[in-house]
Amino acid sequence: MNARSNFAVSSVTGLLLVYVVASTLPVSFALVFFLFLLTTIGLFWMVYRILTDYENYNQKKFDDYFYQDEEIKKTKEVLVKIPSELVR
Repeated sequence: MNARSNFAVSSVTGLLLVYVVASTLPVSFALVFFLFLLTTIGLFWMVYRILTDYENYNQKKFDDYFYQDEEIKKTKEVLVKIPSELVR
C-alpha cells in the first residue's frame, strides 16, 4: 500500500479506537453517536481509498499464477488421483 492508503487505514483505525473508548465512558450520547457516524463514513472512505490504489496493482492474474506473491505458475492440466478403494 502507498502512503495515502496507509494514512486512511491508520486514521480510521484511530478514530475507531476513540469511538470504542468513548462509548465505554460516561459521555453524552450525542458525542458517541457523532463518533459512530464519523467511523462509518471513514470506513467507506478507507475502503474506497484502498480499492483505488492503482500504484501497487499487481499484474499477475489468477489464470497464470497460483499465488500473487510467488512465481509459482498454475498448471494447465489438473491430475486427479482417485484412491482405489473408491473405484468400483
